[in-house]
Amino acid sequence: MTHKILVFVGLWGLFSILTVNVIAQTVKKDRFIANQGVVTWTETVEIKDMDTPIIVEAIAESLQKNQYVQLDSKRLNNVLTGRLVSAPSLGLAKATFRVDILYESYIVSVRGITLMPSTPIEKVILNSQQRFIDSFPNAINLLDEQLSQTFSIRF
Repeated sequence: MTHKILVFVGLWGLFSILTVNVIAQTVKKDRFIANQGVVTWTETVEIKDMDTPIIVEAIAESLQKNQYVQLDSKRLNNVLTGRLVSAPSLGLAKATFRVDILYESYIVSVRGITLMPSTPIEKVILNSQQRFIDSFPNAINLLDEQLSQTFSIRF
């Protein structure tokens, strides 16, 4: 019995150390989140007085008008996914996105961001310790604003 308790306590301690290590590797700056060296751009948009199906259709329609957006054909459980492709004005070569539509809001996540010609965004905005650099280059600030505009609903 004592052996089982010691094994449990040992495993619990190991789990706690691993959990703290993973949490410590997640950092946020503006709309960018870095987790274990992978950068994701995120934004949460609140919309009052609009039902979820209307939000889904409005976002899909808005994204379809953008020449740099390729929506996936499947829509599951109020989730839109797709790719951003070759947007020279943004300095963007490619990325993937996911839009989760909730009640009166939606959350956008953009991952796998590759800048022109073929530079992963992580090489530009993360230092060797996988933390964000102090000041983002103007091209990253422009990309941030353009992504925000791309995923806003236009009526």
